[in-house]
Amino acid sequence: MKNNNRNRSISDVNNNNTANHLNNSPYLDQHDVVLNDAKKDMDFLFDFLPEHEKDEVSTRPVFLKYLIPSHENRTMSLTSEEPGSPTMNTRMIEIQKAGNKKTDSHQLNRQVQDLRANKIIHTLLNASNLMVIVLNKNREILFASEMFVKMILASDESALIGLRPGNAVHCIHANESDSGCGGSEACRHCSALRVILDSIYTKKIMTSEASILFQSNGIEKTLNILEHVVPADINGEECYIITMVDISDTLHKRWLEKLFFHDLLNRVGALSNYVKLLRKDTPDFLLDDMTFVENSFHDVVNDIRYQKQLMEAETGDLHAENEVLNIKDILKHVTHLFQYHDAAINKKISLFSSEQYVLVLSDKLLLTRVIENMVKNALEATPKGGEIQFGYHVNHKKVSIWVKNMSIMSEETRSRIYQRNYSTKGTGRGLGTYSMKLVGEQVLGGIISFISNEKDGTVFTYTLPIFEE
Repeated sequence: MKNNNRNRSISDVNNNNTANHLNNSPYLDQHDVVLNDAKKDMDFLFDFLPEHEKDEVSTRPVFLKYLIPSHENRTMSLTSEEPGSPTMNTRMIEIQKAGNKKTDSHQLNRQVQDLRANKIIHTLLNASNLMVIVLNKNREILFASEMFVKMILASDESALIGLRPGNAVHCIHANESDSGCGGSEACRHCSALRVILDSIYTKKIMTSEASILFQSNGIEKTLNILEHVVPADINGEECYIITMVDISDTLHKRWLEKLFFHDLLNRVGALSNYVKLLRKDTPDFLLDDMTFVENSFHDVVNDIRYQKQLMEAETGDLHAENEVLNIKDILKHVTHLFQYHDAAINKKISLFSSEQYVLVLSDKLLLTRVIENMVKNALEATPKGGEIQFGYHVNHKKVSIWVKNMSIMSEETRSRIYQRNYSTKGTGRGLGTYSMKLVGEQVLGGIISFISNEKDGTVFTYTLPIFEE
Protein backbone atom coordinates (compact mmCIF):
# COMPACT_ATOMS: atom_id res chain seq x y z
CA MET A 1 0.00 0.00 0.00
CA LYS A 2 1.40 3.39 -0.93
CA ASN A 3 1.49 5.73 1.95
CA ASN A 4 3.82 8.68 2.45
CA ASN A 5 3.23 8.37 6.20
CA ARG A 6 4.82 4.94 6.47
CA ASN A 7 8.20 6.29 7.53
CA ARG A 8 7.10 9.06 9.83
CA SER A 9 7.70 8.89 13.57
CA ILE A 10 6.63 10.46 16.84
CA SER A 11 9.34 10.76 19.45
CA ASP A 12 9.46 11.30 23.18
CA VAL A 13 6.05 9.98 24.16
CA ASN A 14 6.02 10.68 27.88
CA ASN A 15 3.82 9.00 30.47
CA ASN A 16 2.22 12.35 31.27
CA ASN A 17 0.73 12.68 27.77
CA THR A 18 -0.17 9.05 27.21
CA ALA A 19 -3.84 9.79 26.64
CA ASN A 20 -3.01 12.29 23.91
CA HIS A 21 -0.51 9.81 22.45
CA LEU A 22 -3.26 7.20 22.09
CA ASN A 23 -5.72 9.68 20.63
CA ASN A 24 -3.32 11.12 18.06
CA SER A 25 -1.31 8.08 17.01
CA PRO A 26 -0.42 8.08 13.28
CA TYR A 27 -1.73 4.60 12.62
CA LEU A 28 -3.17 3.90 9.18
CA ASP A 29 -6.09 6.30 8.94
CA GLN A 30 -8.85 3.85 8.18
CA HIS A 31 -8.23 2.01 11.44
CA ASP A 32 -8.00 5.00 13.82
CA VAL A 33 -11.54 4.41 15.06
CA VAL A 34 -10.67 0.88 16.20
CA LEU A 35 -7.67 2.06 18.18
CA ASN A 36 -9.62 4.92 19.74
CA ASP A 37 -12.34 2.44 20.73
CA ALA A 38 -9.66 0.49 22.60
CA LYS A 39 -8.87 3.59 24.66
CA LYS A 40 -12.59 4.08 25.38
CA ASP A 41 -12.78 0.49 26.58
CA MET A 42 -9.93 1.19 29.00
CA ASP A 43 -11.55 4.38 30.29
CA PHE A 44 -14.80 2.48 30.78
CA LEU A 45 -12.99 -0.27 32.68
CA PHE A 46 -11.27 2.25 34.98
CA ASP A 47 -14.66 3.53 36.17
CA PHE A 48 -15.64 0.06 37.32
CA LEU A 49 -12.41 -0.88 39.10
CA PRO A 50 -12.62 -1.32 42.88
CA GLU A 51 -11.44 1.77 44.75
CA HIS A 52 -8.30 0.10 46.09
CA GLU A 53 -7.24 -0.84 42.56
CA LYS A 54 -7.92 2.70 41.35
CA ASP A 55 -5.54 3.91 44.03
CA GLU A 56 -2.86 1.59 42.69
CA VAL A 57 -2.93 3.21 39.28
CA SER A 58 -3.55 6.73 40.64
CA THR A 59 -4.48 8.45 37.38
CA ARG A 60 -5.80 7.51 33.97
CA PRO A 61 -2.59 8.38 32.07
CA VAL A 62 -0.61 6.11 34.41
CA PHE A 63 -3.35 3.50 34.10
CA LEU A 64 -3.00 3.59 30.33
CA LYS A 65 0.79 3.37 30.41
CA TYR A 66 0.57 -0.41 30.50
CA LEU A 67 0.01 -0.26 26.74
CA ILE A 68 3.04 1.88 25.89
CA PRO A 69 6.74 0.98 26.16
CA SER A 70 8.70 1.67 29.32
CA HIS A 71 11.98 1.98 27.38
CA GLU A 72 13.71 5.35 27.27
CA ASN A 73 13.39 5.50 23.51
CA ARG A 74 9.66 5.66 22.89
CA THR A 75 9.79 6.46 19.20
CA MET A 76 6.84 5.22 17.18
CA SER A 77 7.42 4.33 13.56
CA LEU A 78 5.48 2.71 10.77
CA THR A 79 7.77 0.02 9.40
CA SER A 80 8.51 0.13 5.68
CA GLU A 81 11.06 -2.68 5.56
CA GLU A 82 10.11 -5.25 2.97
CA PRO A 83 10.13 -9.02 3.51
CA GLY A 84 13.28 -10.48 2.01
CA SER A 85 15.30 -7.30 2.58
CA PRO A 86 18.94 -7.74 3.71
CA THR A 87 18.18 -6.55 7.25
CA MET A 88 15.16 -8.81 7.56
CA ASN A 89 17.03 -11.83 6.20
CA THR A 90 19.97 -11.19 8.55
CA ARG A 91 17.66 -11.19 11.55
CA MET A 92 15.94 -14.36 10.42
CA ILE A 93 19.25 -16.13 9.79
CA GLU A 94 20.44 -15.13 13.27
CA ILE A 95 17.30 -16.60 14.79
CA GLN A 96 17.50 -19.80 12.77
CA LYS A 97 21.23 -20.28 13.54
CA ALA A 98 20.40 -19.95 17.23
CA GLY A 99 17.88 -22.75 16.82
CA ASN A 100 14.87 -20.46 17.25
CA LYS A 101 15.60 -20.32 20.99
CA LYS A 102 12.86 -21.32 23.41
CA THR A 103 12.37 -20.38 27.04
CA ASP A 104 12.96 -22.91 29.81
CA SER A 105 9.61 -24.39 30.95
CA HIS A 106 10.07 -23.26 34.58
CA GLN A 107 10.91 -19.70 33.50
CA LEU A 108 8.02 -19.66 31.03
CA ASN A 109 5.61 -20.80 33.75
CA ARG A 110 6.88 -18.06 36.08
CA GLN A 111 6.40 -15.42 33.36
CA VAL A 112 2.83 -16.55 32.80
CA GLN A 113 1.99 -16.63 36.50
CA ASP A 114 3.52 -13.19 37.08
CA LEU A 115 1.40 -11.76 34.28
CA ARG A 116 -1.77 -13.40 35.61
CA ALA A 117 -0.99 -12.17 39.13
CA ASN A 118 -1.16 -8.57 37.93
CA LYS A 119 -4.94 -8.35 37.75
CA ILE A 120 -5.00 -4.83 36.39
CA ILE A 121 -2.87 -5.62 33.35
CA HIS A 122 -4.60 -8.94 32.79
CA THR A 123 -8.05 -7.35 32.99
CA LEU A 124 -7.00 -4.47 30.76
CA LEU A 125 -5.73 -6.72 28.01
CA ASN A 126 -8.89 -8.80 28.09
CA ALA A 127 -11.25 -5.82 28.26
CA SER A 128 -10.46 -4.39 24.84
CA ASN A 129 -12.57 -5.66 21.96
CA LEU A 130 -9.40 -6.52 20.03
CA MET A 131 -7.29 -9.58 19.34
CA VAL A 132 -4.40 -9.25 21.79
CA ILE A 133 -1.46 -11.48 22.67
CA VAL A 134 1.55 -10.89 24.90
CA LEU A 135 4.89 -12.43 23.90
CA ASN A 136 8.15 -12.80 25.78
CA LYS A 137 11.46 -11.93 24.10
CA ASN A 138 11.54 -15.40 22.49
CA ARG A 139 8.16 -14.71 20.85
CA GLU A 140 6.27 -17.22 23.03
CA ILE A 141 2.70 -16.48 24.06
CA LEU A 142 2.22 -15.53 27.71
CA PHE A 143 -1.32 -14.24 27.31
CA ALA A 144 -4.08 -14.43 24.68
CA SER A 145 -7.26 -12.36 24.85
CA GLU A 146 -10.68 -13.93 24.55
CA MET A 147 -11.11 -12.35 21.11
CA PHE A 148 -7.86 -13.93 19.88
CA VAL A 149 -8.83 -17.35 21.31
CA LYS A 150 -12.21 -17.07 19.59
CA MET A 151 -10.69 -15.98 16.27
CA ILE A 152 -8.38 -19.01 15.99
CA LEU A 153 -11.03 -21.43 17.33
CA ALA A 154 -8.83 -22.55 20.24
CA SER A 155 -10.37 -24.40 23.17
CA ASP A 156 -9.05 -21.87 25.71
CA GLU A 157 -6.09 -19.61 26.46
CA SER A 158 -4.09 -22.34 28.21
CA ALA A 159 -3.85 -24.27 24.93
CA LEU A 160 -1.84 -21.39 23.45
CA ILE A 161 0.60 -20.67 26.28
CA GLY A 162 4.21 -21.15 25.16
CA LEU A 163 3.35 -21.34 21.46
CA ARG A 164 4.67 -18.90 18.93
CA PRO A 165 2.09 -16.86 16.96
CA GLY A 166 2.46 -18.90 13.76
CA ASN A 167 1.92 -22.18 15.62
CA ALA A 168 -1.06 -20.73 17.51
CA VAL A 169 -2.89 -19.63 14.35
CA HIS A 170 -1.95 -22.83 12.44
CA CYS A 171 0.19 -21.04 9.83
CA ILE A 172 0.85 -23.50 7.00
CA HIS A 173 4.62 -22.90 7.33
CA ALA A 174 4.86 -23.19 11.13
CA ASN A 175 5.57 -26.92 11.09
CA GLU A 176 8.07 -26.91 8.22
CA SER A 177 10.83 -26.67 10.84
CA ASP A 178 11.28 -28.53 14.11
CA SER A 179 11.64 -25.19 15.88
CA GLY A 180 8.24 -24.02 14.63
CA CYS A 181 7.23 -20.45 13.75
CA GLY A 182 10.28 -18.52 12.53
CA GLY A 183 12.35 -21.56 11.62
CA SER A 184 11.51 -22.20 7.98
CA GLU A 185 12.67 -20.60 4.73
CA ALA A 186 9.17 -19.19 4.19
CA CYS A 187 9.41 -17.36 7.53
CA ARG A 188 12.04 -15.07 6.04
CA HIS A 189 9.30 -13.52 3.93
CA CYS A 190 6.57 -13.39 6.60
CA SER A 191 5.12 -9.89 7.02
CA ALA A 192 3.54 -10.78 10.39
CA LEU A 193 6.86 -11.95 11.81
CA ARG A 194 8.71 -8.99 10.31
CA VAL A 195 6.89 -6.38 12.39
CA ILE A 196 7.45 -8.36 15.61
CA LEU A 197 11.18 -8.73 14.92
CA ASP A 198 11.46 -5.05 14.04
CA SER A 199 10.01 -4.18 17.43
CA ILE A 200 12.23 -6.69 19.28
CA TYR A 201 15.42 -5.45 17.60
CA THR A 202 14.68 -1.70 17.75
CA LYS A 203 12.71 -1.65 21.03
CA LYS A 204 10.21 0.64 19.31
CA ILE A 205 6.49 0.55 18.65
CA MET A 206 5.81 -0.87 15.19
CA THR A 207 2.65 -0.94 13.07
CA SER A 208 2.18 -2.66 9.72
CA GLU A 209 -0.26 -4.58 7.58
CA ALA A 210 0.43 -8.30 7.54
CA SER A 211 -0.93 -11.49 5.97
CA ILE A 212 -1.02 -15.00 7.41
CA LEU A 213 -1.83 -18.13 5.41
CA PHE A 214 -3.37 -20.60 7.85
CA GLN A 215 -5.48 -23.73 8.00
CA SER A 216 -8.98 -23.91 9.47
CA ASN A 217 -10.82 -27.22 9.44
CA GLY A 218 -8.44 -28.46 6.74
CA ILE A 219 -9.07 -25.44 4.48
CA GLU A 220 -6.34 -22.91 3.70
CA LYS A 221 -7.37 -19.32 4.36
CA THR A 222 -5.68 -15.92 4.38
CA LEU A 223 -5.95 -13.57 7.34
CA ASN A 224 -5.14 -9.92 6.65
CA ILE A 225 -4.43 -7.91 9.77
CA LEU A 226 -3.21 -4.54 10.94
CA GLU A 227 -0.56 -5.59 13.45
CA HIS A 228 0.57 -3.25 16.24
CA VAL A 229 3.51 -4.26 18.44
CA VAL A 230 4.37 -2.43 21.67
CA PRO A 231 7.50 -3.25 23.71
CA ALA A 232 6.66 -3.24 27.43
CA ASP A 233 8.39 -4.00 30.73
CA ILE A 234 5.90 -6.08 32.74
CA ASN A 235 7.07 -7.05 36.23
CA GLY A 236 10.68 -6.73 35.07
CA GLU A 237 10.17 -9.01 32.06
CA GLU A 238 10.81 -7.89 28.47
CA CYS A 239 7.44 -8.40 26.78
CA TYR A 240 5.70 -7.39 23.58
CA ILE A 241 1.99 -6.54 23.51
CA ILE A 242 0.52 -7.28 20.08
CA THR A 243 -2.89 -6.09 18.97
CA MET A 244 -4.40 -7.29 15.71
CA VAL A 245 -7.28 -5.87 13.70
CA ASP A 246 -8.82 -8.02 10.98
CA ILE A 247 -8.75 -5.88 7.82
CA SER A 248 -9.61 -8.66 5.36
CA ASP A 249 -12.94 -7.02 4.44
CA THR A 250 -11.26 -3.63 4.00
CA LEU A 251 -8.64 -5.01 1.64
CA HIS A 252 -11.22 -7.03 -0.31
CA LYS A 253 -13.38 -3.93 -0.70
CA ARG A 254 -10.35 -1.96 -1.88
CA TRP A 255 -9.54 -4.64 -4.47
CA LEU A 256 -13.13 -4.69 -5.78
CA GLU A 257 -13.14 -0.90 -6.08
CA LYS A 258 -9.93 -0.91 -8.10
CA LEU A 259 -11.29 -3.66 -10.37
CA PHE A 260 -14.57 -1.77 -10.85
CA PHE A 261 -12.89 1.51 -11.79
CA HIS A 262 -10.41 -0.27 -14.06
CA ASP A 263 -13.14 -2.05 -16.03
CA LEU A 264 -15.44 0.99 -16.15
CA LEU A 265 -12.71 3.30 -17.41
CA ASN A 266 -11.77 0.79 -20.10
CA ARG A 267 -15.36 0.51 -21.38
CA VAL A 268 -16.11 4.23 -21.34
CA GLY A 269 -12.71 4.98 -22.85
CA ALA A 270 -13.43 2.58 -25.71
CA LEU A 271 -16.78 4.30 -26.40
CA SER A 272 -15.07 7.70 -26.32
CA ASN A 273 -12.52 6.56 -28.91
CA TYR A 274 -15.32 5.15 -31.08
CA VAL A 275 -17.06 8.55 -31.04
CA LYS A 276 -13.82 10.16 -32.21
CA LEU A 277 -13.72 7.75 -35.17
CA LEU A 278 -17.33 8.53 -36.07
CA ARG A 279 -16.52 12.24 -36.12
CA LYS A 280 -14.58 11.80 -39.38
CA ASP A 281 -17.75 10.79 -41.26
CA THR A 282 -20.10 13.22 -39.48
CA PRO A 283 -21.99 15.70 -41.75
CA ASP A 284 -21.16 19.35 -41.14
CA PHE A 285 -24.61 20.16 -39.76
CA LEU A 286 -24.08 17.56 -36.96
CA LEU A 287 -20.53 18.53 -36.04
CA ASP A 288 -21.62 20.69 -33.10
CA ASP A 289 -23.72 17.85 -31.72
CA MET A 290 -20.88 15.39 -32.22
CA THR A 291 -18.51 17.77 -30.41
CA PHE A 292 -20.96 17.91 -27.49
CA VAL A 293 -21.14 14.09 -27.35
CA GLU A 294 -17.36 13.79 -27.56
CA ASN A 295 -16.86 16.33 -24.77
CA SER A 296 -19.49 14.62 -22.67
CA PHE A 297 -17.65 11.30 -22.90
CA HIS A 298 -14.46 13.12 -21.94
CA ASP A 299 -16.20 14.59 -18.88
CA VAL A 300 -17.59 11.18 -17.89
CA VAL A 301 -14.11 9.66 -18.02
CA ASN A 302 -12.83 12.48 -15.81
CA ASP A 303 -15.75 11.98 -13.41
CA ILE A 304 -14.89 8.31 -13.01
CA ARG A 305 -11.22 9.09 -12.53
CA TYR A 306 -12.05 11.67 -9.89
CA GLN A 307 -14.20 9.23 -7.91
CA LYS A 308 -11.31 6.77 -8.04
CA GLN A 309 -8.93 9.48 -6.89
CA LEU A 310 -11.26 10.51 -4.07
CA MET A 311 -11.20 6.98 -2.67
CA GLU A 312 -7.40 6.92 -3.00
CA ALA A 313 -7.23 10.25 -1.15
CA GLU A 314 -9.19 8.79 1.77
CA THR A 315 -6.64 6.00 2.18
CA GLY A 316 -3.61 8.24 1.62
CA ASP A 317 -2.77 6.59 -1.71
CA LEU A 318 -3.39 9.63 -3.94
CA HIS A 319 -0.44 11.69 -5.12
CA ALA A 320 -0.81 14.88 -7.14
CA GLU A 321 0.59 15.01 -10.68
CA ASN A 322 1.65 18.64 -10.58
CA GLU A 323 2.19 20.93 -13.52
CA VAL A 324 2.32 24.71 -13.97
CA LEU A 325 -1.22 26.04 -14.46
CA ASN A 326 -2.71 29.43 -15.33
CA ILE A 327 -5.47 30.24 -12.84
CA LYS A 328 -7.40 32.37 -15.36
CA ASP A 329 -7.53 29.45 -17.81
CA ILE A 330 -8.77 27.07 -15.10
CA LEU A 331 -11.60 29.42 -14.07
CA LYS A 332 -12.67 29.98 -17.71
CA HIS A 333 -12.75 26.20 -18.18
CA VAL A 334 -14.95 25.77 -15.08
CA THR A 335 -17.32 28.46 -16.38
CA HIS A 336 -17.64 26.56 -19.66
CA LEU A 337 -18.35 23.29 -17.80
CA PHE A 338 -21.41 24.79 -16.10
CA GLN A 339 -22.97 26.29 -19.24
CA TYR A 340 -25.28 23.28 -19.64
CA HIS A 341 -25.23 21.96 -16.08
CA ASP A 342 -28.59 21.21 -14.41
CA ALA A 343 -27.59 23.20 -11.32
CA ALA A 344 -27.06 26.32 -13.47
CA ILE A 345 -30.46 26.40 -15.21
CA ASN A 346 -32.05 29.88 -14.91
CA LYS A 347 -29.13 31.11 -12.81
CA LYS A 348 -26.38 33.57 -13.61
CA ILE A 349 -22.68 32.77 -13.26
CA SER A 350 -20.44 35.84 -13.15
CA LEU A 351 -16.69 35.38 -13.51
CA PHE A 352 -14.62 38.30 -12.26
CA SER A 353 -11.45 37.82 -14.24
CA SER A 354 -8.38 39.62 -12.95
CA GLU A 355 -5.81 41.04 -15.33
CA GLN A 356 -3.03 39.57 -13.20
CA TYR A 357 -1.20 36.63 -14.76
CA VAL A 358 -1.06 34.03 -11.97
CA LEU A 359 0.57 30.61 -12.15
CA VAL A 360 0.32 27.78 -9.63
CA LEU A 361 1.98 24.37 -9.41
CA SER A 362 -0.85 21.87 -9.01
CA ASP A 363 -2.71 18.87 -10.42
CA LYS A 364 -4.98 20.13 -13.22
CA LEU A 365 -7.77 17.57 -12.79
CA LEU A 366 -7.83 17.75 -9.00
CA LEU A 367 -7.63 21.54 -8.83
CA THR A 368 -10.41 21.85 -11.41
CA ARG A 369 -12.56 19.48 -9.32
CA VAL A 370 -12.05 21.47 -6.15
CA ILE A 371 -13.18 24.68 -7.91
CA GLU A 372 -16.06 22.83 -9.63
CA ASN A 373 -17.36 21.68 -6.25
CA MET A 374 -17.15 25.23 -4.91
CA VAL A 375 -19.17 26.52 -7.87
CA LYS A 376 -21.67 23.64 -7.80
CA ASN A 377 -22.37 24.08 -4.08
CA ALA A 378 -22.97 27.80 -4.64
CA LEU A 379 -25.36 27.11 -7.54
CA GLU A 380 -27.30 24.51 -5.56
CA ALA A 381 -27.75 27.01 -2.71
CA THR A 382 -28.98 29.73 -5.11
CA PRO A 383 -32.68 30.01 -6.12
CA LYS A 384 -33.71 30.27 -9.77
CA GLY A 385 -33.12 33.76 -11.05
CA GLY A 386 -30.26 34.21 -8.63
CA GLU A 387 -26.58 34.80 -9.25
CA ILE A 388 -23.26 33.40 -8.08
CA GLN A 389 -19.93 35.15 -8.49
CA PHE A 390 -16.40 33.83 -8.54
CA GLY A 391 -12.90 34.95 -9.30
CA TYR A 392 -9.48 35.27 -7.70
CA HIS A 393 -7.24 37.82 -6.02
CA VAL A 394 -3.55 37.91 -5.15
CA ASN A 395 -2.23 38.55 -1.66
CA HIS A 396 1.56 38.64 -1.34
CA LYS A 397 2.78 35.29 -2.73
CA LYS A 398 -0.57 33.53 -2.60
CA VAL A 399 -3.65 33.43 -4.80
CA SER A 400 -7.14 33.02 -3.37
CA ILE A 401 -9.92 31.62 -5.56
CA TRP A 402 -13.33 32.62 -4.22
CA VAL A 403 -16.93 31.65 -4.96
CA LYS A 404 -19.84 33.68 -3.57
CA ASN A 405 -23.61 33.21 -3.30
CA MET A 406 -26.11 35.22 -1.25
CA SER A 407 -27.59 32.36 0.78
CA ILE A 408 -26.70 32.03 4.47
CA MET A 409 -25.81 28.73 6.15
CA SER A 410 -27.41 27.75 9.44
CA GLU A 411 -25.28 27.36 12.56
CA GLU A 412 -25.55 23.56 12.31
CA THR A 413 -24.48 23.56 8.66
CA ARG A 414 -21.50 25.83 9.40
CA SER A 415 -20.32 23.49 12.15
CA ARG A 416 -20.71 20.35 10.03
CA ILE A 417 -19.92 21.67 6.55
CA TYR A 418 -16.84 19.45 5.98
CA GLN A 419 -18.33 16.34 7.54
CA ARG A 420 -18.55 13.37 5.19
CA ASN A 421 -22.12 12.57 4.09
CA TYR A 422 -23.60 15.62 5.84
CA SER A 423 -25.94 17.48 3.51
CA THR A 424 -28.97 19.74 3.66
CA LYS A 425 -30.12 18.28 0.32
CA GLY A 426 -31.13 14.83 1.58
CA THR A 427 -29.53 11.43 2.04
CA GLY A 428 -26.82 10.11 -0.25
CA ARG A 429 -25.24 13.55 -0.60
CA GLY A 430 -22.60 15.51 1.29
CA LEU A 431 -19.40 14.71 -0.58
CA GLY A 432 -18.83 18.11 -2.21
CA THR A 433 -17.41 20.15 0.65
CA TYR A 434 -15.88 17.02 2.19
CA SER A 435 -13.92 16.31 -1.01
CA MET A 436 -12.96 19.98 -1.35
CA LYS A 437 -11.30 19.83 2.06
CA LEU A 438 -9.80 16.38 1.58
CA VAL A 439 -8.32 16.91 -1.89
CA GLY A 440 -7.73 20.65 -1.72
CA GLU A 441 -5.77 20.52 1.54
CA GLN A 442 -4.38 17.03 2.10
CA VAL A 443 -3.44 16.29 -1.53
CA LEU A 444 -2.90 19.70 -3.14
CA GLY A 445 -1.61 21.52 -0.07
CA GLY A 446 -3.93 24.55 -0.22
CA ILE A 447 -6.28 25.98 2.41
CA ILE A 448 -10.09 25.92 2.23
CA SER A 449 -12.03 28.51 4.25
CA PHE A 450 -15.47 30.14 4.26
CA ILE A 451 -17.60 32.90 5.75
CA SER A 452 -21.39 32.99 5.91
CA ASN A 453 -23.32 36.02 7.18
CA GLU A 454 -26.11 38.39 6.19
CA LYS A 455 -23.77 41.06 4.85
CA ASP A 456 -21.55 38.91 2.61
CA GLY A 457 -23.70 35.84 1.99
CA THR A 458 -21.60 32.66 1.77
CA VAL A 459 -18.09 32.84 0.34
CA PHE A 460 -15.78 29.85 -0.01
CA THR A 461 -12.11 30.58 -0.60
CA TYR A 462 -9.32 28.29 -1.73
CA THR A 463 -5.80 29.66 -1.24
CA LEU A 464 -2.67 28.33 -2.96
CA PRO A 465 0.96 29.49 -3.16
CA ILE A 466 1.87 31.25 -6.41
CA PHE A 467 4.38 29.49 -8.63
CA GLU A 468 7.41 31.66 -9.24
CA GLU A 469 9.47 30.87 -12.32
